[in-house]
Amino acid sequence: RRKGSSRVLDLGCGEGRHVLLFAKAGLLTIGLDYLATPLKTVAQRARHQHLTSRIRLLMGEALAPPLKAGSFDALIDCGVFHHVKKADWPVYFDQVLGLVKSGGYVHLSVFSTKFKHYPGEQRSRNWYVHRNHYDRFFVKRDFAAIFGRRCEIVSIEEEHEGLNGFFHVLMRKRPTYVR
Repeated sequence: RRKGSSRVLDLGCGEGRHVLLFAKAGLLTIGLDYLATPLKTVAQRARHQHLTSRIRLLMGEALAPPLKAGSFDALIDCGVFHHVKKADWPVYFDQVLGLVKSGGYVHLSVFSTKFKHYPGEQRSRNWYVHRNHYDRFFVKRDFAAIFGRRCEIVSIEEEHEGLNGFFHVLMRKRPTYVR
């Protein structure tokens, strides 16, 4: 809403789909990823689209972001939280949600229980270690239980097509939530 002064963080930005989208809308957007190769791709695309003045790229860990608390109006997490083990959720709440200003927005995209790595995949629990990384799968009621104290759930949409199953959750950080 406040072009030019609003700051958006794309956590685990990958090749920059969301970084470029928000920069085109006139917002200062910071992309954070732990891999250099996708960040180079974002930088190249930003140059090609003349968006470099609205984009900052950082290499770092999602759970230890090299950023100041309370410095973002919005956070995009498209595929990070579903790789965070439950034991590390307090770190995520403190270090990641702590980056968002009171009243700011958080958009989360995570695996739903309908997500499958391969056809016929069977799971007996809501988490799975696949190719040496942790995956967690969610149902709709999980978000209020996990984030409800910290954030107001604005909307939840579930996307399911073929093997892909995702929840897209828009939340607003509660003004009363203190880290």
